[in-house]
Amino acid sequence: MGKLAAVNRPGPGVCVVDAGAIGTFIGARLSRSGCQVSALARGATAASLCAHGFRLVQDGAIVTAPVRVAEDTAGLGAHDLVSSLSRGRRSPRRRRKSHHG
Repeated sequence: MGKLAAVNRPGPGVCVVDAGAIGTFIGARLSRSGCQVSALARGATAASLCAHGFRLVQDGAIVTAPVRVAEDTAGLGAHDLVSSLSRGRRSPRRRRKSHHG
């Protein structure tokens, strides 16, 4: 049997939708492990990601990781994995009236 040739290609393409706290953590870890990470972001988040990449504080040090940023899906292209990670949005609690006698 013949040997398989080594494939020299970049890591898998991952798109992070919603680069908030959770998306930034996951995206930075994936990027630092060799994945080609893109982020769908707008406004100040997009500007910060473009200027600095992903930034995390880990063990007291700032850890950075590269990311490609797009403000709409047309600029993203194909990916091996799309991740939509976000915390649940808290809605204001309704005050309930007590109907006790």
